[in-house]
Amino acid sequence: MTLTHHEIRQQLDEYLDPVLSSRRTSLEPAQRLAKLPLDQQEFALHWTNVIRKSNAEMGFQFVSYVPLALKLMGIEGAQGWLLNAMDIYDKEGLYPGSAALERIEAFAREYRLNHIAVSLDEIKPVLEKFICGLAGRRLKLESGKETFTDTETLYLPKAVSRFSDKEKNYQLFKVIAVHLWAQTWFGTFKRR
Repeated sequence: MTLTHHEIRQQLDEYLDPVLSSRRTSLEPAQRLAKLPLDQQEFALHWTNVIRKSNAEMGFQFVSYVPLALKLMGIEGAQGWLLNAMDIYDKEGLYPGSAALERIEAFAREYRLNHIAVSLDEIKPVLEKFICGLAGRRLKLESGKETFTDTETLYLPKAVSRFSDKEKNYQLFKVIAVHLWAQTWFGTFKRR
């Protein structure tokens, strides 16, 4: 069972009263929220209530954009998007905070990448031991714009997100590192 747009509008009118007027109503956000499942409706209403205690305008902006955020990222991603925007609001003010709420698509792209990407920092402890086992000596691992080796250091990407599966990206990172190690081992690192 979900909330009707009338029930949602009643709550939004109470929460956002300071920023509503005859031209700016809660009708449209309420209609959009009414189409969502109950857990997403409750998420949106809860956070609208929390946000409005800091700034009612941020609350209105949030409730206007949250259906799209939920569609693109689900509740977990939408919460990350909101917390990012509120952090910006706390540090920089209303206009930058509102702008962060508007940038849903950009945040959603980053959010998806963060769930599939493997960073060098994340894999470095494993790779250092793995490469040391292959080489019989320690080789430094650093991030670089290009992947190459100078025989002392393996320059690897900062992150790998080629595949839509984190495990495949992890394996690709290891393959890249092994390829660079092999260049140092067999002396094929020089360009001719």
